[in-house]
Amino acid sequence: MKVKPAAAPAVALPNYKRYKLLIVIGMWVFSLLQTLVLNEYFFRSGERIPLPISVLLMAVYGFGLILWSQADCRERQNELGKGWMALMLLLTVFAFFGYLLRSRGFGKGMVAVLTTILIILVAGVADNVLTAAILSAVRT
Repeated sequence: MKVKPAAAPAVALPNYKRYKLLIVIGMWVFSLLQTLVLNEYFFRSGERIPLPISVLLMAVYGFGLILWSQADCRERQNELGKGWMALMLLLTVFAFFGYLLRSRGFGKGMVAVLTTILIILVAGVADNVLTAAILSAVRT
């Protein structure tokens, strides 16, 4: 008589797609608020953005990309090394594109990179349109 191996318990995996979507939405809302503030305080007066503020903004976006990448790794049951996290904080978008290529292979990675670029462009246009609409409504 053969003994059947015990069935693995049915464990519901967390919905990482939802986490990733919430992270993207949070980064876009942060971008919109940042654009409103920077437009109001720096661009109108013709001043340049101070370096500490630029570095802080890049760190926030890098942190968002790390959160998204960690959720993606967990969804794919991979591991994101500490070196990749440090690289994402330092080189933000370039390291993120490298992560997409590494985690998906070249073909699917290029599709993911192009999709990311398209999302960034669409979000940037939406960001500028909403900023212009909000600022014109506030000023009138």
